[in-house]
Amino acid sequence: MILRLLAFAMTMACAYGAGGTATGDRMRVLDGIDRLVKARNESIDALGRVVRRPLREAGSTDYFEVVASQFTDDSPYTRIEVRKPRRPPMNRGLIIVDVRMADCIHGTSVVERYGQVDDLSPPDPRGPADQPTDYVYHRSWGKLSFGFVDTPGGQCLSRAVIDWKL
Repeated sequence: MILRLLAFAMTMACAYGAGGTATGDRMRVLDGIDRLVKARNESIDALGRVVRRPLREAGSTDYFEVVASQFTDDSPYTRIEVRKPRRPPMNRGLIIVDVRMADCIHGTSVVERYGQVDDLSPPDPRGPADQPTDYVYHRSWGKLSFGFVDTPGGQCLSRAVIDWKL
């Protein structure tokens, strides 16, 4: 019984940022997103170096080069997809990062890091049940969005999207 209580207390401490690996992983996730924001206009190879994974062809079209990579269990991410325009009139790029939810990142961590949310986009009642609530930050270069889904531990970050103008 005491071990269960201790395990529960440690889980709660990590979930609410009182230290431990979960806090480090939270920072690691947000640090990685910041690095991708800074490198968004770099080549596909350079973006692959940022995430330390090769980005492979994933359904490119005449208009967009689409590359992606899966992550292993030791990463706080599960997948990244990069969409870069090949030619005009397309002038926006997109990076989608799926986040592993084992160490739940709550909205408060995002707000502490990026400031007050510019737009809050709740799920559409006609959409899928697991549709995220998006925290949207408008920047001079485009938008940075964080998608949160409901879990037993509260709303947890599941995806980050970097949507930028070239």
